[in-house]
Amino acid sequence: MTTVGAHRRVPDYRRHWAAIVLEGRLDRATAAGIEREMELLAGDGPRLVLEVSRLGTLDAFEVETLLSLAHAFRLQGGLMAVAGVREQVRPALARPELTGLLPVFTTMTEAMLQLSDGPTAGGAAGPGRG
Repeated sequence: MTTVGAHRRVPDYRRHWAAIVLEGRLDRATAAGIEREMELLAGDGPRLVLEVSRLGTLDAFEVETLLSLAHAFRLQGGLMAVAGVREQVRPALARPELTGLLPVFTTMTEAMLQLSDGPTAGGAAGPGRG
């Protein structure tokens, strides 16, 4: 909350969380939209969850894009995760360089609960992750 005047408190409307549902393919235009959303998130330790259940597959370009986005967000103090990972997409996200950088969760609810636990949330392997 921000104090205005001597007696009034005004809510702080800066956002610290965002969830984006990806559909179809993760192309350059979609990545640019995710980057714009990352720039809008404020405060210490912003969180961004990408819901990927509507993606058909993840090719090498899309995995590299996720890796690049997660790394950039980590550099600005944030944590990005993916949720809703289907079985056909899970192997693409099991790459060693993604471990610890891009937590993977089965559901959006699980991602939000785990990421709300603090700055190191999502770093260790846990149930429902792959």
